[in-house]
Amino acid sequence: MDSNRLIQFIYRPRVAVYLGVAVTLLVSNTIVAETVRWLLIIAVVVFPHVAFRLSRRYFNHAKGARFSMLADGFLVGVLIVAMNFNLLVSVCMVTCLVMGTLLICPPVMLLVNLAIVGGICAAFFTPEHAVVGSWIQEAISVFVLPGFNGLVVFLCFRYTSTLVDVQPSAGKQHALLKHRIRPYVSDQVLFSITEDQAIASSRKHLTVFFSDIEGVTRLMDQLNENTITRLLNEYLNEMSKIARRYGGTVDKYMGDGVMVLFGQSKDVSHDAISCVKMALAMRDKLAELALSWQCFGRDLHIRIGIHSGFCTVGKF
Repeated sequence: MDSNRLIQFIYRPRVAVYLGVAVTLLVSNTIVAETVRWLLIIAVVVFPHVAFRLSRRYFNHAKGARFSMLADGFLVGVLIVAMNFNLLVSVCMVTCLVMGTLLICPPVMLLVNLAIVGGICAAFFTPEHAVVGSWIQEAISVFVLPGFNGLVVFLCFRYTSTLVDVQPSAGKQHALLKHRIRPYVSDQVLFSITEDQAIASSRKHLTVFFSDIEGVTRLMDQLNENTITRLLNEYLNEMSKIARRYGGTVDKYMGDGVMVLFGQSKDVSHDAISCVKMALAMRDKLAELALSWQCFGRDLHIRIGIHSGFCTVGKF
């Protein structure tokens, strides 16, 4: 989940639970000073929106969104003290804080939040503070907790449903990527790219193939760009198909040049023989293509170099 969605994800549960807290404050008979009551009501109504705006503007990243939950811990501690430690209200608010924190934060952040709440409560708690609230206050507190839990469950369900809907699309994109890359690399390299599997560096015995077309540079000087593109694409596509057919890995293209590696089998002689067979097939294929290129006025021949030996292969 990106940081913007993380901030948005906690916004609605915050609004819902603090509206419930505001109603609880409104009907509470445990707050003596009316000024304190209205200041707290304004604070809890405004806080979710202020936290959302500040997070988007100054802490628009995952860590900032998670640390903003510490403000909730401080506010919950203040509210419990203001409500004279009413047991039912305190349990509801702490439960909402626990669920809200665990929505976007690791457990260690929850421990910090609970420590903040506990520290504030410990600083102000005395036995005479524990009084029984009105039945209206307790009834509203009872509705705040399941209401908040229901909203959390709904948001989680909607988010997971989005993931399920996105997954088939991601699978299609993955399949399309493999389809586009497949003509140019071997199956082993294709798997390492599309499945994010690293190719470890190692020393291996390889047979290396190089080729280019004799006289093609002079021929290209006489042609326009569209014709050059068409001819090279046709040639390189055919060479890639032949390389894959014989088990070679196309390492790179250099203009009309092709570099192919053989070293997948355990039998080095088999790799060398396959490379030579591939070279002969490429030579025959170029002769076939040259028949359709005769209109450009030049016979084309492929030049080939093959060498077997040890080298270091992997990701560089």
